[in-house]
Formats: sequence, C-alpha cells, structure tokens
Amino acid sequence: MHMVVWPVAPDEGILSRAAPRLDPAAGQPQRALDNLLARAASADFLRPGLQGSPQYGAEQQYVFEVQIDADGTGHLLAGRAAAELRGQLVVMEDSVATHAARFLYAMALLYEEAGYYGAVEAAVAVTGIRGALSAHLAQRFQSTRALSQPYARDDFRRGARFPQQVLVSEPVACAKELVQPLLDATTQGRIDVFGELSGAP
Repeated sequence: MHMVVWPVAPDEGILSRAAPRLDPAAGQPQRALDNLLARAASADFLRPGLQGSPQYGAEQQYVFEVQIDADGTGHLLAGRAAAELRGQLVVMEDSVATHAARFLYAMALLYEEAGYYGAVEAAVAVTGIRGALSAHLAQRFQSTRALSQPYARDDFRRGARFPQQVLVSEPVACAKELVQPLLDATTQGRIDVFGELSGAP
C-alpha cells in the first residue's frame, strides 16, 4: 500500500518548523518523525478489527516506511494490504483502513505543528491485487462460497483533497473517502469496515 500526502500551497519550511515542536529536546527530524507516528498510533479513533490489531509505526511487523520531505510531502509504504489466506490472495481491509486513517492523521498533525492550515492533497494506491478476495468475508464466514468476487483490476488508485483542519478532526471520514471504493468492491458492500473499526453500531 502506497500513500502520498502533500500541502497544496508549496512551503519548503514545513518540516523545519514542525521538527522542534515534535522533538522539543533536540529538534531532530528522525526523532520528530518517530514521535509523530507514535502520536498517530496512540489515537483512539480506531479499535482492533476482525483481522486483529493492525500495528502502525514502530510496532509494524511488515514492511513499513515513512518519509517526510522538507516541504511537508509525506510518503507511506506499508505491507499487508493483501496477503495469502488458505492459499488465496485476499485484501486485508482492516490494514488498508487503519493505515489510511492513521497516516492522514499523522500528516495533519505535522501540518498543525508547522502552522500550515491550508488544503491538503492525498493519494493512495494498493497494487498487485488482481484476483484478490475479501479477508473480512473469508474470516467471518470461513467458507469460500461466501467470499467476494475476485478483484478485477491490477490495482486500486484514488486521490482526494481535504482541508487540514478536517484531516485533524475527522481522519476516519477522510480515509473512508479515499479507500471505501476498494472496501466496497472486495466485501460487496456487505460489511462496514470503518464502522466496525471505529466502534460504530
């Protein structure tokens, strides 16, 4: 799973302004990034789902790389958006939803610390998923007869623009706008993945 988030208004000073606030002791960019991801990971707007508790940040057990450029452009590469389950490729909907929401929230916090309150662009890509089924349906029903139709494309790509303050206050809603079409395709619209992760009835 790949995500890129960037401020619409170019500003080469975003990272340099945010780093001292995220790491007051030394203002080191790497430590500031670690602290930023820890804050995003500890936010309580998502709970463990049917597929367990997808880890985010330092505790991630799969590929997990985050890079933030001087101008505040953030890049996420996260594994386990898809995996093998009983010999079948499946889309791990909980991981997709969790990574999308928490990375958007982390970037919104970065912009807030830098004093950037303008519009933000976000783009997501989940690749290599042609033929994948739904992990949610597979785990819930334990039967291949209940699985979704195989995903018909090689990848899923989508972009959107959000106000920075909306990213801070409503990261789940923003993430849903980005990745909900993929979740609907794999689950056939039968499961509200974000609703379950956020504890909605």
